[in-house]
Amino acid sequence: MRLKVMTFILIGICFLAVQAAPAAEVQFGIKGGANRAQTSLDNPPSDQDRGAITGFGGGAVLTFGLGEVISLDTEILYLQKGVHTEAVLDDGNWAQGFENDFKLDYVTFSPLLKIGGQGKSFSPYFIAGPEISYLVKATANETYWYGSPSEKQKKETTLDEFMEELTWGWTAGGGLEIPTESVSIFFEGRYAQGLSNIWTQESTSAWGEEKPSGIYIFGGIRF
Repeated sequence: MRLKVMTFILIGICFLAVQAAPAAEVQFGIKGGANRAQTSLDNPPSDQDRGAITGFGGGAVLTFGLGEVISLDTEILYLQKGVHTEAVLDDGNWAQGFENDFKLDYVTFSPLLKIGGQGKSFSPYFIAGPEISYLVKATANETYWYGSPSEKQKKETTLDEFMEELTWGWTAGGGLEIPTESVSIFFEGRYAQGLSNIWTQESTSAWGEEKPSGIYIFGGIRF
């Protein structure tokens, strides 16, 4: 229910921005780049090492001018999130281990308040706002072994049915916009933090809720 309410609020904000912004102040853009992704658990297992994976993302952005230095960036991105985990268990008599890349492919929607940019020369800007993500695919790519690391096996498991379709969080960062005669080129760095559990209530383990985070590095063009 909370996600549905927030979705309607975000759609309302975007609608009001479109109505308020003159046609001349609307810009279309494309952006793409990488996400250094990770997740956090309430009670992470002590016998596992958790690390980041690199995912890719890109999509479209509409910029609605709301003032001289204030605008609304409404973006829709295809974005990869996830986490890398690994462990070796050895009691002296028997050993086993695994490495797992848990990958989450999302379509994300973000109405972001942008302060700065829009200048006639190099223009820095700050950007922040909410992020709603719709799950497209969830997979676990695992390499595991029993007894000897030389006897590794691999398997891929689809986990869509255990995951929440919608999750939400926030993102904030900054960038640099470089105008030319016909387009604006920009480079942007952001941090994103999920605020809702990616697993369904029935699938949440004793480790607690799991929430994604990431560092986005994007480049793009506004027309």
